[in-house]
Amino acid sequence: MGRNTSRAMVAAVLAVVLVAGLVGSMLWMRADPVTPAVPAAPSPDPTEPAPTTPPADERAGQVMLIRQRGSSTVELCTSWGASLPPACGGPEVIGEIDWGALDATDHGGVRWVDSAWVVGHFDDARETFTLSAPPTLEPPAGVTPTTPPEIPDFPPLCEDPRRGATEDGATDEMALNAALTDLPGYVIAYVSDGRNFFNVIVQGDPEVAHAQLREVWQGDLCVVQRDLPTAADRSAAAEAVFADPELQGFLISGGAGGVEGTVDFQLLVADEYTVARIHDLTSPFVDPDDVRITEAFQPVS
Repeated sequence: MGRNTSRAMVAAVLAVVLVAGLVGSMLWMRADPVTPAVPAAPSPDPTEPAPTTPPADERAGQVMLIRQRGSSTVELCTSWGASLPPACGGPEVIGEIDWGALDATDHGGVRWVDSAWVVGHFDDARETFTLSAPPTLEPPAGVTPTTPPEIPDFPPLCEDPRRGATEDGATDEMALNAALTDLPGYVIAYVSDGRNFFNVIVQGDPEVAHAQLREVWQGDLCVVQRDLPTAADRSAAAEAVFADPELQGFLISGGAGGVEGTVDFQLLVADEYTVARIHDLTSPFVDPDDVRITEAFQPVS
């Protein structure tokens, strides 16, 4: 079911509920026509500033702002290539921007700010972001900066990585990578010394997998069993999400890598519909607990 259809159904249901509520109210008033007087609410003090509450859909995020050469359009980016000027693109930013206050950089006709805080709201298609206030270099009130993700550990998974190795055996990494791809129940592999200490996680019998890999690899090797989705299933889950036309423009990044054996996705906004859509698409391949979803823009409190 598409996003527009879902909203139409919700609107219809709300209309029915509203009519039913009005009818119920009229019946109650007819049964008890005597209504006690209610004291009038005091008039607001005109000298006091009116309280302000951010809209329910107002969001804040730390982004790059960029205006390409020959263009008056400003875009926001949450990721970009390492080039000069930066190579990126994203939703159009609508509203006033004080480039001087942001210490903007100009190069080759391109103007950008590496890191600015923006507050506003997206349109339904995530094609535009309308500012509620000028962008700033500091986090706005009511917003807590996101803690950068920790660098994952790559621990050795056994105490004797030389077990079963021979001194004159093969240490061909290309052959090892090919063997890993063909290994039944293969989950993930990583090196724990930054070079050639390979740690392998499988779903099935680790001893069987260890023996198969020793046929092509005599270097340091650990093989363990974990109840995690296979690399093939995680890749299929990621491909299903990125191929879905409904999610085009909503996803920032994602993939099936990582030593935790999860499938990760980052969204501009992790709204209820989009999160449910991702879980629907990945459910044939992985459990919901194996899917991690984060968002780049947080609600403004």
